[in-house]
Amino acid sequence: MVAHVLKRLQPQVQNIVINANRNLEQYRRFGLPVIPDPDDSHRGPLVGIATVMENVESRYFVSVPCDAPFFPMDLILRLREALKGNSALCSVACWDGSLQPVFALFRKAAKPAIEDYLRSGERKVGRWHQLHHSIPVEFADLPNTFFNINTEEQLHAVEEQLKQPPETGNRLK
Repeated sequence: MVAHVLKRLQPQVQNIVINANRNLEQYRRFGLPVIPDPDDSHRGPLVGIATVMENVESRYFVSVPCDAPFFPMDLILRLREALKGNSALCSVACWDGSLQPVFALFRKAAKPAIEDYLRSGERKVGRWHQLHHSIPVEFADLPNTFFNINTEEQLHAVEEQLKQPPETGNRLK
């Protein structure tokens, strides 16, 4: 599954870092840096995002989950366009009016806000987006693009689609 996500993400970005807390050796086989959270609390994606921000120099950070291999090849382009010309800390994918909270593009400046939120005991990514007025970016033109695979049954149902090469995209710089 991770290989399919990487296939879609690589054309869109210059660098990829994997945040993982289990099966680290399996993730390292992809030849990319793997950064675990600083503790074993498994407090969710925002901890992983803050961890990566702490360890990597970049102006932008995108997060995508590893169980959703059909996200758009122009995901980052569209998320970045939404951030242009304003001071929002983040843009977040939306489909048919529903936030897809882990599909997000964060500015480096979001790091203190994420850390404060986590220190307060909160951890829900969607709530962070609401509190910090992340810009929703609608992807209604792409049905099922944020479909996530949670069972073996679902994986078998989409195996043929996963064998197809992703369409060309633009890279985040």
